[in-house]
Amino acid sequence: MSPRTAPRRRTWQTGLALAVLAAGLPLAAQRGLLGGEGDLVLQAGSAREACAAPAPTPTDPPATTAGRGRATASASPTPSPTSSPTASPTASPTASPTDPPTTTPPTPGGTIRVVEANIKSGEADKKFAADLRKVFKQQPDFVAFNEVPLRRDAVLAPGDYEIFRTPGKYTGEAPVVWNAARWTAIARGTTMISDTYGKEPGQHVDWGVRYANWVTVRSLDGCQTLSMVATHLAPENSYTKNLMAPSVARLGALTAMLSASGPVIVAGDFNRHYKSAKYPRNELTAAGLTPTYDIAGTWFPTGDHFGATIDYIFLHPASDFTFIEHGATEAYSDHDIVHAVLGLPVTTTPGPAVSFAQARTVNDPLSTVTLARRAVLRNALRALKSAPEGALVRILSARIDDRYLGKEIRRAVARGVRVRVVSGSAEPTAVEQHLATQLGSDPAAPSWLLFRPTAYAAGGLPSTGLAVSATGLTENFSMVVDKALDATIAREPAEGDLAVSAQRYKALVKQFKQAAAAAARG
Repeated sequence: MSPRTAPRRRTWQTGLALAVLAAGLPLAAQRGLLGGEGDLVLQAGSAREACAAPAPTPTDPPATTAGRGRATASASPTPSPTSSPTASPTASPTASPTDPPTTTPPTPGGTIRVVEANIKSGEADKKFAADLRKVFKQQPDFVAFNEVPLRRDAVLAPGDYEIFRTPGKYTGEAPVVWNAARWTAIARGTTMISDTYGKEPGQHVDWGVRYANWVTVRSLDGCQTLSMVATHLAPENSYTKNLMAPSVARLGALTAMLSASGPVIVAGDFNRHYKSAKYPRNELTAAGLTPTYDIAGTWFPTGDHFGATIDYIFLHPASDFTFIEHGATEAYSDHDIVHAVLGLPVTTTPGPAVSFAQARTVNDPLSTVTLARRAVLRNALRALKSAPEGALVRILSARIDDRYLGKEIRRAVARGVRVRVVSGSAEPTAVEQHLATQLGSDPAAPSWLLFRPTAYAAGGLPSTGLAVSATGLTENFSMVVDKALDATIAREPAEGDLAVSAQRYKALVKQFKQAAAAAARG
């Protein structure tokens, strides 16, 4: 795919990342975005001072076509979840159909508009284009699309918008889109939500195969960081009838991982009516996902589904957002275009705990933002930082030459983490030399570093593998990367495959032990 000509429009796919502009950033924001170890937290002191002043109120959203329903709330609404959902769709929504407002009240950190748009697969091109115009007429900050695996990225992300998804029939069905004129991407990835194959008569796709695409973004002034997740959960049939609970659990794990950077928004078609007995309220509550319907105390039909409400915008945590209004706009698709307008604090706050989830993450080697270039490496840094005393870290890499990684390894050892390293370097790098001095090369010691260049050259080992027995709230964390732990992991397109299963962890540990044994004999 060739780069597009629009100055800020980008497509993010496997092995492809084009430059993003970061001009006009305050000095404090530049320090947080462009310097240091690529941590997700802004540099202390001056950055916080730069964020102290209220952000300017963004341009008022335009008037849009009449929607099926809209509800507004005061700046501090009281959530009103329904404790006993009804078994069938409610015929009359609690919010009467009215036009979305032409203005929204200001909040200290500004407002954002989020859109969920399930545009029916196979919809005629003219109708699809009309629905798409209704999406972008609202000037959203974020869009979660569903059922668009075959639609071109250039169409789904016009003008200043950027898009991310892993291309594919299933992985690319729910892309995430954001306004790059307001937000800079610093991490992106794709997570499997369900993986059950099987088609009933008349079905053309496997309903049980579902993914989420996500992006973590930072405001251009560096004061706000949040994540947007687009997904589409399976409808019910004989193959998928037991998938809702594990799907929400995986989504919750992803949300928890992303919340280490700041608040999270999840949007998508969940194929369960908000007021039905099959709505997974308990599971969503356990995952920390609050729908705007709970916050507003109102809901409305979201398409041609006998009055059902099945398209959602969830917040995590809801307390980090100010609910302003939500509504639905009629579309040619069998789903309406659902939106929510939310207020943000002047400065967002990372979640209290670090955890990991299964995910495929990619970097952007051409970004001007260090966080984006080092997005894959930052997972390794975070895992090392969060490993507690007594944890065991195993690092297998063709080459280690990142000084910040070396520093985190030394810090981990100093606080009682056992760190064992196998490198494929024929000539030790400066970082490896420092590590060898501290760790030594005795395989009987708690921590050590061994060199295995000849066996690494023979093939069969990942460019990088990281296995951590415990990190943050996660056990059995593993990560396989297609680049060595040197400059190439930031300067070239890199992919990291994160896993939290005992099976994947043990498989990587087995490879590590085999490499270590060969290095010891050499």
